[in-house]
Amino acid sequence: MPVAVGGWPIEAAETSGAPGGMGAKAEVEAPEKNVEGRGMLEVVTMKEMEAIFAVTDAMGLSREAIEVPLSPEDPGDVRRLPSGKFEIVVPASTPLDAWATTLEEKLRAAGA
Repeated sequence: MPVAVGGWPIEAAETSGAPGGMGAKAEVEAPEKNVEGRGMLEVVTMKEMEAIFAVTDAMGLSREAIEVPLSPEDPGDVRRLPSGKFEIVVPASTPLDAWATTLEEKLRAAGA
């Protein structure tokens, strides 16, 4: 049964160390679903970065002034680091559109 991983449908992943030698297939489990039916975000992709940049660019905030960890965590967070940069932690289970609408407010609350 095909599953979607990172937005791409796949049936199995090839593994080099799996029993059966090179090219053996290993089943890939479907990601957990949140209440909206979307899979839990496992890694921040360009889609999330583009949503972040849309907000920060409109605010006039330099891309050099933000740090975005590639591992999403609930509930997500925005804080100012001792270096003066802003750390933006993308939430794993909140839909991107809903979260992105709150990002400017959270950045301003953190001092942007």
